[in-house]
Amino acid sequence: MADTVRYIAEEMIPELEDFEKRGYFTKAEIKQMVKKRLQFEYLLKRKIPLKADFLRYIEYEERLEALRVHRKAEKDMGSKHTLAEWAIPRRIHFIYDRALRRFKGDLDLWTRWLQHCRAASSPRQMSKVLTRALQLHPREPRLWSHAAGFEFEDHHNPAAARLLLQRGLRICPNSTHLWLENFRLELLYAHQLRTRRQVLGLQAWKPQAPNHPDPLGDAPELAAAMAEDPPEASGLHAAADTEATPSIPASAVPTQLDPMTNGHSFPISSEHTSSIDQLSSSPARTNADADPMHAGASPPEANGSAFIMGSNASPDTITLEVAAPQSSQQQPSPGDNAALQGLLEGAIARVVFRNAADAHPGRLDIRAKFLETLRPFSFPGVAQLSEEILADVAQNFAEDPQAWELRAQSAWRPIGNSLTGTEQPGHFQAAIAIYEEAVQHLGTQGMYALYTAFLQNILNASSPAAGHAGAVQAPELSQAATVADLLCSVYHQAANKGAMSEQMLLEWAALEMQQGRVEAATAATMRGCQLLPASCGLWQRRLALLAQSAAAQVARAGSKTERKLARQSLQQAAVQGVRSVPAPASAPLWLQLFPAFQALSLPCLPLADQLLAQLTGLAKGHPEGAMGEAAAAAVQAVWTQEGPEAGRQLYQRMLVLPPPGLAFFNRMIDLESAVEASCPSKAGSDRICRIFEAAVDAYGSTNVHLWIRYIAHLQQAAQGSDIMDDHGDTDGEEKNYSLLLTRHAGRGSS
Repeated sequence: MADTVRYIAEEMIPELEDFEKRGYFTKAEIKQMVKKRLQFEYLLKRKIPLKADFLRYIEYEERLEALRVHRKAEKDMGSKHTLAEWAIPRRIHFIYDRALRRFKGDLDLWTRWLQHCRAASSPRQMSKVLTRALQLHPREPRLWSHAAGFEFEDHHNPAAARLLLQRGLRICPNSTHLWLENFRLELLYAHQLRTRRQVLGLQAWKPQAPNHPDPLGDAPELAAAMAEDPPEASGLHAAADTEATPSIPASAVPTQLDPMTNGHSFPISSEHTSSIDQLSSSPARTNADADPMHAGASPPEANGSAFIMGSNASPDTITLEVAAPQSSQQQPSPGDNAALQGLLEGAIARVVFRNAADAHPGRLDIRAKFLETLRPFSFPGVAQLSEEILADVAQNFAEDPQAWELRAQSAWRPIGNSLTGTEQPGHFQAAIAIYEEAVQHLGTQGMYALYTAFLQNILNASSPAAGHAGAVQAPELSQAATVADLLCSVYHQAANKGAMSEQMLLEWAALEMQQGRVEAATAATMRGCQLLPASCGLWQRRLALLAQSAAAQVARAGSKTERKLARQSLQQAAVQGVRSVPAPASAPLWLQLFPAFQALSLPCLPLADQLLAQLTGLAKGHPEGAMGEAAAAAVQAVWTQEGPEAGRQLYQRMLVLPPPGLAFFNRMIDLESAVEASCPSKAGSDRICRIFEAAVDAYGSTNVHLWIRYIAHLQQAAQGSDIMDDHGDTDGEEKNYSLLLTRHAGRGSS
């Protein structure tokens, strides 16, 4: 180990001398640098080196390189390249190489190396790294898309990018990522060709037969060549996706799987490790050189030639070929015109989608991703392509609510619209027509939920309060009431079919309230309670509206009959609600009812009797259980409304039942303590102690704070002169405290 480290240290000498000679680092800094590097080298030479050691070493070298670059710019050292310029980047690559020989399966480490290569502008090294990475991880789709992205973006070689991703999809046939990247590549390629022709002032050729909507219709040779073996999964990174990293050369992997391996792996020989720069001698590079997008290629139009798609092109090398120069009198054939027009309108991307749909017949999510990939483009042909995708969705997913949602959203924001991301007149009606057809065809709760959610979003966006970013307001939606009325009618329709969820019913009532229709909101909640009688939320909303109506009758001094009817309606609905909602879930309803009854001067004791009946069938409640809060609210309401004696009687009736919760005892202690504070007496103190005893019997084994509060009460009681006379001296009280602590310890151990 020491010999290896010493050898590495000796190899540093030339670069260290150049660092000092060029003035990048001082002698003291170089000594510190050597010391730090040797420490890292010894760590890497351990029996079991750690990945973190390699990463710390790389981070240190990257900081050194950043410091060197900063000092070079600060001192204006010129552009002369010496050993000091590339010594540190070379060492970083060397560390990565050693790390990945140890951790070959770490994809994160491979990604770090590729990112460093891109940041350091090392395309050749990126090619070598990707070659090794794909040899070890051929079934990692993102490595293939990284490779194609590097070819397309950096080398301007769409043929090589297409070839790499075709091979990647052969090895990863189930990768949706590669299908989408292939689709994106062909769209970008068509877009760049159109942009290039526009810059050159060339008009796009139009097919001779305008009656064919499909650009492939006038090019049977092209369609046959593409359908025979589709251009599988060539792809490019989207701008919002992860950073495109350089790729493996097309010749670095086999063209097909070895039949002897049963399709699960493929051999990689040493001849497949050439770099990207060696592609110039391969057939793929030859085709790429003829490609108009390849860097350095002269424009075919300038030479009087036409773009054609080779009818005998193999699936690995499907690309544009340049026809031989023609005389000025010779015109391109209709087939050539159709092929070029099809290419410029995304015909290859269309074939990619068709083959992806055939490979994944039951995947709606893939169709949705294709549409999202298509959305940023707006050149001619994009709208037709989106229509084809939506037609496929309509044909194969007629029973899926999400498919109808996808179609409606695409109608609301059409793809290929020149005003991307905006809604034009007619789009809203088109979306509504699709939603109406969907609810008529399916009529399910999920479909109605999607329909109402769409209308609710439109209503929120078109309202005057919608000032948030992204809010849209189509001209036909200037009146939000129109959308609100439509939404209410959809809610009515769904309720008639019994296709309403609790959330939809609550939103319906809230919408009616926003429109100022209180009676309609009350009717909506009543309808919801009929459809979902066990929903606590719906009963809460209904009872809140009834309480609001009764309070309004009292406030405006309505007739006695009206006030009586409003109060009776609330009482009847309250009894019906607490009987319909199961006991464990009804606690919020009880907590709402008792304060409402007190505010309207309605008798709370009959309501408390209903609570007693519900508690009878329950087991012992959790100390923090909600039913304990409900019992506490009942005692509080009866105590306040009927007096302390009525409250104590209710407490005694509840005491014989399984304890509902610790909150019930705490509330009773608070009420008795308030009475005791205003009028101290031995009877009051005894009542409080009995409540404490009942509480500790029920929950003392798990709640320490209850014992602490009990002891604090005894201490406070001992300070009063009357209590001191009854209980004796303080030594006796200390014995009582010790007894309480002993009881608590015994309960805890049991």
